[in-house]
Amino acid sequence: MNFEYDAVTEDEIKVHLVFKPYGDAPGRISRHNVGNMEAQLWAYLEWGLIEPAHWPEDSDRPGFLVLDVLPQRVITTCYNEWVESSGGS
Repeated sequence: MNFEYDAVTEDEIKVHLVFKPYGDAPGRISRHNVGNMEAQLWAYLEWGLIEPAHWPEDSDRPGFLVLDVLPQRVITTCYNEWVESSGGS
C-alpha cells in the first residue's frame, strides 16, 4: 500500500506526497551505498516518491525536486513514518 504524507515547503506551499511501499524498495539501494546512511536516505526517497510527479507541479521537472524545498525535519519525519508504515525499522 502506498504511503501518503502532507507537508509544507519552506515557502508555506502545501504539498501532498505519495510514496511506493517502503518494503518494495530494491536491495541495491543499501548495497550501492554501504556505510553511507545519508546517501541511502536520499536514494530511498528518490526511488519511492510517486507524487508529485513534477516539481513545481506545473513544470516538467522531476517530482523528487520537491525534497529540495522541504525543511529537513519534515523530510526526516516523513521518512521515519514511511519506514514504520511498512513494518520496518
